[in-house]
Amino acid sequence: MSSSPIGILWTILSIMVAGICSFAFMQPYWILEPDKLNCFGVLNYCVKDPRSQDKVRQFCGFYGGVFNYFSIPSTSWKATCALFGGGIALMGLSCLFCFFMNVAPKAHVRRLSLISGNIQVLAVASLITGLVVYPLGMKSPLIRHYCYGADSFDPGTCQVGWGYMLGIMGTGLSIFCPIMAHYVDVKVHDENPVIVTPVTFV
Repeated sequence: MSSSPIGILWTILSIMVAGICSFAFMQPYWILEPDKLNCFGVLNYCVKDPRSQDKVRQFCGFYGGVFNYFSIPSTSWKATCALFGGGIALMGLSCLFCFFMNVAPKAHVRRLSLISGNIQVLAVASLITGLVVYPLGMKSPLIRHYCYGADSFDPGTCQVGWGYMLGIMGTGLSIFCPIMAHYVDVKVHDENPVIVTPVTFV
Protein backbone atom coordinates (compact mmCIF):
# COMPACT_ATOMS: atom_id res chain seq x y z
CA MET A 1 0.00 0.00 0.00
CA SER A 2 1.48 3.35 -1.08
CA SER A 3 -0.89 5.90 0.38
CA SER A 4 0.41 9.11 1.92
CA PRO A 5 -1.37 11.42 4.38
CA ILE A 6 -2.15 13.82 1.53
CA GLY A 7 -3.41 10.93 -0.58
CA ILE A 8 -5.74 9.76 2.18
CA LEU A 9 -7.02 13.30 2.77
CA TRP A 10 -7.53 13.76 -0.97
CA THR A 11 -9.51 10.50 -1.16
CA ILE A 12 -11.73 11.50 1.78
CA LEU A 13 -12.34 14.97 0.31
CA SER A 14 -13.17 13.54 -3.13
CA ILE A 15 -15.69 11.10 -1.65
CA MET A 16 -17.18 13.85 0.53
CA VAL A 17 -17.57 16.21 -2.45
CA ALA A 18 -19.24 13.49 -4.54
CA GLY A 19 -21.61 12.71 -1.67
CA ILE A 20 -22.52 16.34 -0.91
CA CYS A 21 -23.15 17.23 -4.55
CA SER A 22 -25.17 14.05 -5.14
CA PHE A 23 -27.35 14.76 -2.10
CA ALA A 24 -27.90 18.39 -3.18
CA PHE A 25 -28.69 17.30 -6.74
CA MET A 26 -31.54 15.06 -5.54
CA GLN A 27 -33.19 17.72 -3.37
CA PRO A 28 -36.17 19.86 -4.46
CA TYR A 29 -35.08 22.74 -2.21
CA TRP A 30 -33.20 24.88 -4.74
CA ILE A 31 -35.93 27.54 -4.95
CA LEU A 32 -38.38 28.05 -2.08
CA GLU A 33 -41.58 30.00 -1.63
CA PRO A 34 -41.62 32.05 1.60
CA ASP A 35 -44.02 29.57 3.26
CA LYS A 36 -41.66 26.69 2.28
CA LEU A 37 -44.61 24.65 0.95
CA ASN A 38 -43.69 25.03 -2.72
CA CYS A 39 -40.11 24.30 -3.70
CA PHE A 40 -38.31 23.38 -6.89
CA GLY A 41 -35.08 21.60 -7.71
CA VAL A 42 -33.36 20.36 -10.83
CA LEU A 43 -35.05 16.96 -10.94
CA ASN A 44 -38.06 17.22 -8.67
CA TYR A 45 -40.39 19.55 -6.80
CA CYS A 46 -42.77 19.79 -3.85
CA VAL A 47 -46.04 21.76 -3.87
CA LYS A 48 -48.98 22.09 -1.55
CA ASP A 49 -51.25 19.09 -2.03
CA PRO A 50 -54.39 20.45 -3.76
CA ARG A 51 -56.40 17.49 -2.45
CA SER A 52 -55.91 18.49 1.16
CA GLN A 53 -56.96 21.52 3.16
CA ASP A 54 -54.06 20.91 5.52
CA LYS A 55 -51.50 23.63 4.82
CA VAL A 56 -48.57 21.54 6.01
CA ARG A 57 -49.19 18.68 3.60
CA GLN A 58 -47.11 18.55 0.43
CA PHE A 59 -47.06 16.57 -2.75
CA CYS A 60 -43.57 15.80 -4.07
CA GLY A 61 -42.46 14.12 -7.26
CA PHE A 62 -40.39 14.26 -10.41
CA TYR A 63 -41.30 16.64 -13.20
CA GLY A 64 -43.67 14.73 -15.44
CA GLY A 65 -44.58 12.19 -12.72
CA VAL A 66 -41.58 9.91 -13.29
CA PHE A 67 -38.08 11.09 -14.08
CA ASN A 68 -37.99 12.27 -17.66
CA TYR A 69 -35.22 14.59 -18.79
CA PHE A 70 -37.54 16.26 -21.29
CA SER A 71 -40.12 17.04 -18.59
CA ILE A 72 -37.75 19.39 -16.76
CA PRO A 73 -39.55 22.75 -17.08
CA SER A 74 -36.67 24.88 -18.33
CA THR A 75 -33.97 24.54 -20.95
CA SER A 76 -31.51 26.02 -18.47
CA TRP A 77 -32.45 23.40 -15.90
CA LYS A 78 -32.01 20.67 -18.50
CA ALA A 79 -28.50 22.00 -19.02
CA THR A 80 -27.93 22.07 -15.26
CA CYS A 81 -29.14 18.48 -15.01
CA ALA A 82 -26.63 17.39 -17.66
CA LEU A 83 -23.73 19.53 -16.40
CA PHE A 84 -24.12 19.18 -12.64
CA GLY A 85 -25.11 15.52 -12.94
CA GLY A 86 -22.20 14.91 -15.30
CA GLY A 87 -19.84 16.61 -12.85
CA ILE A 88 -21.03 14.30 -10.09
CA ALA A 89 -20.49 11.27 -12.33
CA LEU A 90 -16.95 12.43 -13.15
CA MET A 91 -16.22 13.05 -9.48
CA GLY A 92 -17.49 9.56 -8.69
CA LEU A 93 -15.20 8.13 -11.37
CA SER A 94 -12.26 9.99 -9.88
CA CYS A 95 -13.08 8.44 -6.50
CA LEU A 96 -12.45 5.01 -8.04
CA PHE A 97 -9.01 6.20 -9.14
CA CYS A 98 -8.45 7.54 -5.61
CA PHE A 99 -9.17 4.10 -4.21
CA PHE A 100 -6.93 2.31 -6.71
CA MET A 101 -4.19 4.86 -6.07
CA ASN A 102 -4.21 4.07 -2.35
CA VAL A 103 -3.76 0.32 -2.94
CA ALA A 104 -1.62 0.41 -6.09
CA PRO A 105 2.15 -0.16 -6.17
CA LYS A 106 4.16 2.99 -5.62
CA ALA A 107 5.31 3.07 -9.24
CA HIS A 108 1.73 3.66 -10.44
CA VAL A 109 0.65 6.24 -7.86
CA ARG A 110 1.78 9.30 -9.80
CA ARG A 111 0.09 8.23 -13.02
CA LEU A 112 -3.20 7.35 -11.31
CA SER A 113 -3.25 10.60 -9.35
CA LEU A 114 -2.65 12.66 -12.50
CA ILE A 115 -5.42 10.85 -14.37
CA SER A 116 -7.82 11.38 -11.47
CA GLY A 117 -6.73 15.01 -11.12
CA ASN A 118 -7.50 15.68 -14.81
CA ILE A 119 -10.90 14.04 -14.42
CA GLN A 120 -11.56 16.24 -11.39
CA VAL A 121 -10.66 19.38 -13.36
CA LEU A 122 -13.42 18.46 -15.83
CA ALA A 123 -15.76 17.63 -12.94
CA VAL A 124 -15.18 20.99 -11.24
CA ALA A 125 -15.74 22.90 -14.49
CA SER A 126 -18.95 20.97 -15.13
CA LEU A 127 -20.27 21.53 -11.59
CA ILE A 128 -19.55 25.26 -11.67
CA THR A 129 -21.14 25.70 -15.10
CA GLY A 130 -24.24 23.81 -13.98
CA LEU A 131 -24.66 26.08 -10.95
CA VAL A 132 -24.18 29.23 -13.03
CA VAL A 133 -26.73 28.12 -15.65
CA TYR A 134 -29.42 27.11 -13.14
CA PRO A 135 -30.63 30.66 -12.19
CA LEU A 136 -31.43 31.36 -15.84
CA GLY A 137 -34.39 29.00 -15.45
CA MET A 138 -36.04 31.21 -12.84
CA LYS A 139 -37.90 32.98 -15.66
CA SER A 140 -39.68 29.76 -16.64
CA PRO A 141 -43.52 29.86 -16.57
CA LEU A 142 -43.59 27.33 -13.72
CA ILE A 143 -41.46 29.49 -11.41
CA ARG A 144 -43.25 32.69 -12.40
CA HIS A 145 -46.53 31.01 -11.47
CA TYR A 146 -45.37 30.47 -7.91
CA CYS A 147 -42.81 33.29 -7.54
CA TYR A 148 -44.16 36.72 -8.46
CA GLY A 149 -41.66 38.84 -10.41
CA ALA A 150 -39.20 36.00 -10.99
CA ASP A 151 -36.66 36.45 -13.76
CA SER A 152 -33.21 35.21 -14.68
CA PHE A 153 -30.99 35.32 -11.57
CA ASP A 154 -33.94 36.78 -9.63
CA PRO A 155 -36.33 34.45 -7.75
CA GLY A 156 -38.83 37.28 -7.21
CA THR A 157 -40.94 36.65 -4.12
CA CYS A 158 -39.25 33.28 -3.63
CA GLN A 159 -35.78 32.67 -2.29
CA VAL A 160 -32.75 30.54 -3.03
CA GLY A 161 -33.02 27.32 -1.05
CA TRP A 162 -30.54 25.31 0.96
CA GLY A 163 -30.27 22.65 -1.77
CA TYR A 164 -28.67 25.14 -4.15
CA MET A 165 -26.43 26.52 -1.39
CA LEU A 166 -25.33 22.98 -0.52
CA GLY A 167 -24.45 22.44 -4.17
CA ILE A 168 -22.34 25.61 -4.06
CA MET A 169 -20.60 24.42 -0.90
CA GLY A 170 -19.81 21.01 -2.40
CA THR A 171 -18.56 22.62 -5.61
CA GLY A 172 -16.40 25.03 -3.62
CA LEU A 173 -14.74 22.10 -1.84
CA SER A 174 -14.27 20.29 -5.16
CA ILE A 175 -11.85 22.99 -6.33
CA PHE A 176 -9.24 21.68 -3.89
CA CYS A 177 -9.43 18.11 -5.23
CA PRO A 178 -7.45 18.52 -8.49
CA ILE A 179 -4.92 20.69 -6.65
CA MET A 180 -4.31 18.01 -4.03
CA ALA A 181 -4.06 15.37 -6.77
CA HIS A 182 -0.63 16.74 -7.73
CA TYR A 183 0.76 16.19 -4.23
CA VAL A 184 -0.62 12.78 -3.26
CA ASP A 185 2.79 11.09 -3.51
CA VAL A 186 4.44 13.54 -1.11
CA LYS A 187 5.38 11.93 2.18
CA VAL A 188 5.43 13.86 5.45
CA HIS A 189 8.73 12.16 6.29
CA ASP A 190 10.89 11.05 3.41
CA GLU A 191 11.61 7.34 3.76
CA ASN A 192 14.96 7.76 2.00
CA PRO A 193 16.42 11.07 3.16
CA VAL A 194 19.26 12.51 1.18
CA ILE A 195 22.47 12.67 3.21
CA VAL A 196 24.58 15.67 2.33
CA THR A 197 28.31 15.12 2.73
CA PRO A 198 30.22 18.26 3.61
CA VAL A 199 32.83 19.28 1.07
CA THR A 200 36.20 20.56 2.25
CA PHE A 201 37.86 23.10 0.04
CA VAL A 202 41.66 23.14 0.00
